[in-house]
Amino acid sequence: LELMKEALPKIGRVAVLREASAGAASVAAVHAAARRLGVVPSIFAVRDPDEFPTAVSVMHRPGLRASALLESWLSLMLAKLD
Repeated sequence: LELMKEALPKIGRVAVLREASAGAASVAAVHAAARRLGVVPSIFAVRDPDEFPTAVSVMHRPGLRASALLESWLSLMLAKLD
């Protein structure tokens, strides 16, 4: 979120895609960082890589000008390739 805010300083709302099983700590961290940076997060949780296209299409709604992908998604997507 910090890099996104630096690149897009006027951003007010951001979509965050996270793995549903990652736990509440990641949600709390996103909310804390968002408050500090002055942005409003919309968090989307996905359980399976097959849900990714639907989540991304929902994330592109009015008012959301940027999106972030939490790092736990990298391991989930790589597992899908095996």
